[in-house]
This record gives sequence, structure tokens and C-alpha cells, in this order.
Amino acid sequence: PWRRRGPADRGPGPRSWDEVKLLDVRMDRLRRWHRPGLLCIGDAAHAMSPVFGIGINLAVEDAVAAARHLAGPLREGTVGLADVRAVQRRRWPTTVATQGLQRIAHARVIGPLLQGRSPAAGREPLRLAEVLTKAPWLKRAPAYFLAYGAGRERPPAESLRRSG
Repeated sequence: PWRRRGPADRGPGPRSWDEVKLLDVRMDRLRRWHRPGLLCIGDAAHAMSPVFGIGINLAVEDAVAAARHLAGPLREGTVGLADVRAVQRRRWPTTVATQGLQRIAHARVIGPLLQGRSPAAGREPLRLAEVLTKAPWLKRAPAYFLAYGAGRERPPAESLRRSG
């Protein structure tokens, strides 16, 4: 019953490009992530572009921030709007900054490539290279930000304890 499926099991492929659908990329975010009894996180709160492959990272960071802010009030049955507002307040700057970087990547790299132009047109990449050469530690900053986020969300220490 769990046999591996082969190409023949997948059915016929597309007969023309009209049958191929492109991904509609939208970046947006809710102004308010909460209502009484509801907190939106991840894509429900802020849709990210697939650029940098970071959307899932932000969703996990949102979940960790929500756990940190809401675990106690949930246990005590005292969750209020101030508690869920705190989650959005904590996550908002990282969300805005990440979407800003994605918009820059779309405008300066992806857009030109899709239009058949070189993304390196103009003097800006040369200036950036000069800055990075003079301050090599800056080379690591974007990768660090994308990997760990600006806030470096961490689960509460008590959630990391091993049982038994």
C-alpha cells in the first residue's frame, strides 16, 4: 500500500504553457494581528515572498514569541488583549525589516532578471562591494539576519528541559 509512485502514476504532463500556472507572489501584513480570542501569526499575519526562503523562519519565530508571551496567561486563564498585542509588538520590526529586504531584492535583482536586464546595472553594486571590502564583518550581517532574525527568538528555558 505504501509503494513508491513513479512518473507513470502522476498522470499526463501539461500539453501547453497555458496549463502552467505561475506563482502569484504577494507581500503583505495585517495592521492588527489579533482580535478577542484570535492571534494571527506566520503567513496569516504577514505573507512573505519566497525570496531568501525565510517565511517559515518568521512563522516559527512568531510561534516562539507567542509561546513566550502567552504560556503563563494561558495556564492561568487570563489572556488579554495586552498579551496578544505584546506578541505583535515583539515581531513587527523583524517582519517589516524582512519584507523591506525582500522588496529591495524584487526591485533590484528579480525584476531586472525577469525583464532580461542585468541586476548589476549602475554604480550601486560597486559601492556596496567597496563598503564590504572595508568592513568585512558586514558580509556576514545579511546572512546572520536571514538565518536568525533580528530578535533571535528563543523558547523559554523551562520548555527546553528534558523530562525523565
